[in-house]
Amino acid sequence: MIKPPAVGRHKEDRMKYICIIIISAFVATSCVVESSKDIYDYSIDQAISCFCPPTGTVRLFVRADTIADALSLSDNNHIERSQWTRYKTIKGLFDVIAQRDTSRFDVKVTMDPKDNYPSRIFINPKPVIVDSIAVIITDGGFAYETSNYVRLK
Repeated sequence: MIKPPAVGRHKEDRMKYICIIIISAFVATSCVVESSKDIYDYSIDQAISCFCPPTGTVRLFVRADTIADALSLSDNNHIERSQWTRYKTIKGLFDVIAQRDTSRFDVKVTMDPKDNYPSRIFINPKPVIVDSIAVIITDGGFAYETSNYVRLK
């Protein structure tokens, strides 16, 4: 916490203190405005490629960075909420990239040139060395493919 200057100090010290308070208040309120400005509703289409049961392409409806609904594009049926956890919002895609241990995984990211979100994230385990032999995990890779971003609000 910033302490005010002692009584009897110069006017300049008090003015510096007041300026610091004003600037701090401005920064604090502008951060709140900035973060709330980035929260809006959108839809994206997403498919997950891996050695797992196929999911097909799903349209995600996102509200305040939370998946609010998911629709299978192959049959236009809503997907059960219990299945939503495998899909990612745009923020969730950036989190996947940031949290991945690059000493253990190769991570390749392609960004959407227009809207600047990860349109493809491919994650593949790196070979593991066991007793001087490289062991390659053949079914450990997966990818998120995201497209058709539409801002709704």
